[in-house]
Formats: sequence, C-alpha cells, structure tokens
Amino acid sequence: MDIQILDARYWNGAIPPGYEYIKGYIAKVSDGDYFTSPNFANQYRAAEELFGMARSAWSFFKGVSDPVKAAKRYHDAMVASGGYGGIPPILDIEDRFAVKGKVTVDKAWVQLQEMEQLSGREVMVYSAGWYWDSWCSPFVPLSHSIYTRDLWESDPAPDTPIRGWPNGGIMVQTILDWRAPGFIDTAGNPGLIDISDVSEEVFNTWVGPVAPPVQTKTITLSLSAYEELKRALQ
Repeated sequence: MDIQILDARYWNGAIPPGYEYIKGYIAKVSDGDYFTSPNFANQYRAAEELFGMARSAWSFFKGVSDPVKAAKRYHDAMVASGGYGGIPPILDIEDRFAVKGKVTVDKAWVQLQEMEQLSGREVMVYSAGWYWDSWCSPFVPLSHSIYTRDLWESDPAPDTPIRGWPNGGIMVQTILDWRAPGFIDTAGNPGLIDISDVSEEVFNTWVGPVAPPVQTKTITLSLSAYEELKRALQ
C-alpha cells in the first residue's frame, strides 16, 4: 500500500478537513542562499502537530548561490522551526537558469554534502528527468556518489524515467498542481498542491508504522444510569 504525502508551496494555507488520507507533509524552506519562505515556520509547526515526525522540507538549489551558505540557510530555518522530521532532508535540483555542465553538478554536490553534515542525515534528491538528463546527468563525475542517495522523482507519469538512479525514485510525484478543494492560499485563491506516493515499507523506515484510524465507539446507557450520570455532572 502506498502512503500519500503532501508537497506544499510556501503560499499554501493550512490543511483543511477531508484530507485524513494524507500521512505526511513536505514544505519549501528556501531558494539558494538568499530566500527563506515567510510562511515556512507556521507550515512546519502545523505539520508537526498534524503528522508528528512524518514531515520534511526542501531547499531549492540555485546555481548562482554559494552552496555552503545555502545549506546553512536551510539548516538554520529547520532548527528555528522545530527541528528535522523523520522524512530525510531534501535538495530540489531543477534550476533552469543554472549552467548546463559540471559546475552545476559540483555546486549541487557541495550543498548536498553540507546539508548532510549539518543535519546528520543523508539527503534525498528531488529532480525530474526533463531537467536532470540535460543539466546534470552527462556531467556527473565518478567521484560524486550522488546516485547512492535516494531520489524523489518529480515526473508524474507518463514522463520518462530519470537517468542515473538504477532503481528509480523511492518516492514519486503522482499529482501536480492540483486545485484541491478547500485549500486557500494566503491571497485567498485556490491553493495548488502536489501529491507524492511512497511505499509503506519506505515510509516505515522514516517514521514508523502508520497508526490505524481511531475507531469511534458508541456506549449505550440505560435511562436510569444516564440520569444518574447527568446528576453527577451538575
């Protein structure tokens, strides 16, 4: 059974009722070394309240940024907002304004390793075949072990598989830009959200088994017992 995880933009509002099937939450933290989402702290603390450890966040890699400073910006925001969750830290590598070449791969690799040093966790890479196969794949040197990291593939079907990862992504985006009922962004407009699927086995290695739904029980009291209870509560 696959577990569904919500991927929220920074302008998405709170999760409305009716999405109890969602079991995890991932939010955007930052762009490179110069932008931190103004809504991240509220989103992330709300995610902790709703999902416990089944939460994480991603940094959007920027080719113009200092990768060390970008990693620190990400880490500082995570620590200030309650700390890391059970889902791995995430580096989103899809900057279309970055140079197609080894310099982009090297910068992304440095940021990933810096994020790992700061968090103490292996980072999960988020990318898509349309991007990775052109900007990065031809330029990945053997000295980089990026393909040993887990991949969150952002290509909804039927897009082509991403190159380099022999087993594909362990988490796959399945719904993109969904105008989900009840989601309202900070400007009062319908909030676009993404949904990704991960296997229950992988999810359990991150945060443990999903708790079964709470079963509501109906207790029947006799009329005399009910009246006695009412009197006791007055």
